Amino acid sequence: MRILLDAAGAVATKGSKLEVSLLAGITALPFMPLVEKYLFKDWQFLGFLSVLIMVDTFTAVGYAWHMGTLSSRAFSRLFKKLLIYMGLLIMAHVMSSFTVNGQPNFLFQHFNWLIFISIMVREALSIVENIGAMEPSLVPPWVRRRLAALNESGPSLGVVFTADPPAPAAPSPSSPTTDPV
Repeated sequence: MRILLDAAGAVATKGSKLEVSLLAGITALPFMPLVEKYLFKDWQFLGFLSVLIMVDTFTAVGYAWHMGTLSSRAFSRLFKKLLIYMGLLIMAHVMSSFTVNGQPNFLFQHFNWLIFISIMVREALSIVENIGAMEPSLVPPWVRRRLAALNESGPSLGVVFTADPPAPAAPSPSSPTTDPV
């Protein structure tokens, strides 16, 4: 390890970003097997998720700029989203990887797939919503209606795949009520 640091020090000046990065990487290296066993190990997925998060953030900033509502407070939601996703990814890894008496669990074997797909779909939907809000002509009206119905009623296949979102029920005329004795 010291040889790597000396080599990095010869290339870079003392205290440079390269030397600090190498030192941090070499220091964290022994802990990676523990991280991958107990916390998270699908780094390729994390790369794809990062791309969608960046595109979602850029489209959300573009929409806020377009509407004139851009504020620094909205960026705190990005930090909150990252914390939530981190918790979900760790939970998914633990639920699909834990063992009982050294035997792999079979009940939650594909739990991480459910969480991973849910997060990716949510990010993709958010991107489409942002683009549709900025420039409605880019997203077909039927897609915007389905997304609006999905936001109002939650993830229900009946709402997403029906011909039109259900109309609200007409209020019934109030009838006099009697109190039972």
